[in-house]
Amino acid sequence: MRLDVTAVGALNVDVVVDAAVGGIAPTPDDPTARDSEESVDAAGMARLLRSVESLPRSVRLGGSAYNALVRLAHTRPDLALGFTGVAGAPPFGARSHSHELRALGVDTAGIAAVPEQAGVCLAIEDGDARRLHVHPGANLRMAAHLRDSFDAIVGRLARSRFVHVTSFLDDTTPTELHRVLREVRRRSPATVICLDPGDEWCARPSADVAALVGVADYVLVNEREFGGIADLARGPVVVKCPDGADIWLRGTRRARIAHARLAAGDIRNPTGAGDAFAAGLLAGFLTPPQDTSPSEAFARAVDGGRDEAALGRGARLGLQFAREHLLGAESRPGS
Repeated sequence: MRLDVTAVGALNVDVVVDAAVGGIAPTPDDPTARDSEESVDAAGMARLLRSVESLPRSVRLGGSAYNALVRLAHTRPDLALGFTGVAGAPPFGARSHSHELRALGVDTAGIAAVPEQAGVCLAIEDGDARRLHVHPGANLRMAAHLRDSFDAIVGRLARSRFVHVTSFLDDTTPTELHRVLREVRRRSPATVICLDPGDEWCARPSADVAALVGVADYVLVNEREFGGIADLARGPVVVKCPDGADIWLRGTRRARIAHARLAAGDIRNPTGAGDAFAAGLLAGFLTPPQDTSPSEAFARAVDGGRDEAALGRGARLGLQFAREHLLGAESRPGS
């Protein structure tokens, strides 16, 4: 089966809390932590959940790659989509990731089911700011899944036109993930690899993370994350900004796509806007001019810009998707 997009990433259950209601700050005394992400152990997550248990919250299925793929599935039901990851038992009465994906027609053959509890992400929001606390849970089994099912996973990814990869918070998965993607690149040079490395990988890029950035055809980051990986990318880097998106290639800003910045008071749903942007970027690549395939259009952008239309189209659509998400104008993944 030929797939248009296969997403690779962690599967979490998100607990989203509105800090403004309870009068607590999502980023106490540390402006640099405004939109950061940190990994916590099970005991730390239990303490955090107790500290906000009196506040209104919503519980929904999440994970960056999951969110992006679900938005893409709703937007483009004509596409053949797949997911690779590890699904644990969802807490808080949440539904099954695999069940929800299958209901959208997504191929879930790349998902390993394990008895451990699924990862949990506590998102503390205050207006346009949010801070994420993540307990990886069953996602810690991803490295073993990549090793044990190496040939099957590589084969599935190599049959995909696009592979969208997001981060994991353990030390071993990046090694195995790079080994998988390197083999995908060898078997299927035409497969386009998109990497959204996230805050943790960009803040402290290990040698394996640097290798992942290097193998990607394009990298998707925000302004905060860009500094950590700017010198590692071989292809275009799309930098999400509050007022648009910048496209960088080999140390030079190639394009600026302006977008009207939202007022903080208009933002209703800050968590997951970057995932909505990724969905729009992929949708843009998968809607090429009639005489140009997505891989050809992207290859031209990588090779020096004879035709950067697909990249610009994807960034503009990504900004539109992100804006709709921030305004709460589209249904949330898993809700």
